Amino acid sequence: MLVVMRLLLTFSLFVLSASYAIAQQSRVALVIGNSAYEHTTTLKNPKNDAILFGQTLEKLGFEVILETNLGLKPMQRAIRTYLAKLDAGGKDAVGLVYYAGHGLQVEGINYLVPVDARIEREGDVAIETISASKLIAGLRLAKNNLNIIILDACRNNPYRGFARGASRGLARLDAPKGSYIVFATAPGDVAADGAGDNSPFTTALSQYMATPGLNVEQIIKRVGRSVSKVTDGRQRPWLSSSVYEDFFPAGRGAGKWASVTSKALGNALGGGAKKSVTPAAAAPAKAADKKSKGTFRDCAQCPEMTVVPAGRFKMGSNNPAFEDRNQKPLHDVTITKPFAVGRFEVTFDQWEACHKGRGCARYNPKDEDWGRGKRPVIRVNWLDAITYVEWLKQKTGKRYRLLTEAEWEYAARAGSQTLFSVGDTLTTFQANVDGRRSFNNGPKGVLLAQTQPVGSYKPNAFGLYDMHGNVWEWVADCYHRTYEGAPANGKARTLPARGHRCHRRVLRGGSFNRNARFARSANRYSQSASIRSRETGFRVARDLD
Repeated sequence: MLVVMRLLLTFSLFVLSASYAIAQQSRVALVIGNSAYEHTTTLKNPKNDAILFGQTLEKLGFEVILETNLGLKPMQRAIRTYLAKLDAGGKDAVGLVYYAGHGLQVEGINYLVPVDARIEREGDVAIETISASKLIAGLRLAKNNLNIIILDACRNNPYRGFARGASRGLARLDAPKGSYIVFATAPGDVAADGAGDNSPFTTALSQYMATPGLNVEQIIKRVGRSVSKVTDGRQRPWLSSSVYEDFFPAGRGAGKWASVTSKALGNALGGGAKKSVTPAAAAPAKAADKKSKGTFRDCAQCPEMTVVPAGRFKMGSNNPAFEDRNQKPLHDVTITKPFAVGRFEVTFDQWEACHKGRGCARYNPKDEDWGRGKRPVIRVNWLDAITYVEWLKQKTGKRYRLLTEAEWEYAARAGSQTLFSVGDTLTTFQANVDGRRSFNNGPKGVLLAQTQPVGSYKPNAFGLYDMHGNVWEWVADCYHRTYEGAPANGKARTLPARGHRCHRRVLRGGSFNRNARFARSANRYSQSASIRSRETGFRVARDLD
């Protein structure tokens, strides 16, 4: 017993010292976006990209120096200010420089172009611009051990009449000791400014930087796959590294460069989980069994479940601006007993456990080359979801099932009557949806064009993740065009509408490929029970008695 106590004490001291080191770590970033060029082609997105990426870095605990549309002297001052802050952070500081705007190379040297640069011949370049090599030399002299340089400046040389030496894109830069150098595309290639409000590169980079558990190399690989797909292979992000220890911008736990404390990580992704609350006008939950509060698993490979209390809510919507006829009439539903809901959508790992256990009809869905593991399983139809539920029932002896449509909306609302559980707008920092267009006057965001690992965003008030976006979720009900005749007790509608077979089943929650309108708590969608889609997955429910 004494030995165990000593071990526990030693471990506790280690955790405390590691936490102290993380808390003391300084993170400083210089973010520059140049769009409004005075003497050459203006660019639409670098200013927007700098703002988006600066916001991402602030959420990850960086002190951000954000500058846009800088002339030569202001750009030099910004770099000087940044290097001074970096030095003040000491050897454990993490430095990051991001530049978006015009860049060019002359005789193998890269230059970053201020907005007031007046370049008429090659000899003007060294006078009117910032040499990337000199910037890197300044970082090499800094006192810290880790620097990241990101250049979204690989566009065509906008200046004409250069006699020799000027090439498209940027020249290769080898990373000095303790550095990552990232280009938006490979040396000598040209990057796209983007047709939307942000470049494809910075759109993907901002999202993956905020994904926990990814180190820099993994981030750039995922950014590369995303950008290559969006640009049909014309743009391929590139990384040079001389770093030999992993750095996780959004955290992974203890380690030399562990990213942030758990509190800071919660803030980075929109805050930690709120305590479960009973919805307004809800009946108080009664303890159904010893698991009726909190979370649990019935086996190591089983989904983690969260108990949702009994209560009442108004299902559907009468809002004429956003809702459709199939969400009417607005009606009262009473959930009479607590029930358990999967905290996350069913993942590839969980599906593969079923597949290896000779369940799920031995079907092994493809992952679209996005990755498997903790990402939600996709390309599963309603019938596939039922085979997984049946496997869980046999493995555990518990009453697993799909949620009913009423239970799903009750769980998604988590006590709210707004369009989303987080309010009447939804951002791409809150859910994996297509944010390229504003919805309900909310802010624009990004399109990742693929699923994200479950739990990448903040949970709702019931502790449930990804109820909005990521993948559409199958529920138990047959599809009916309206709520006329819908049960008031939250049960599933398993009988088809008059004159129809129950070949269409209900999907809820929207997906990564749909905008926020489709992710509203009240939104309904239907699809043939036999269709397998890359946008479609599911989560499970379980009765508690």
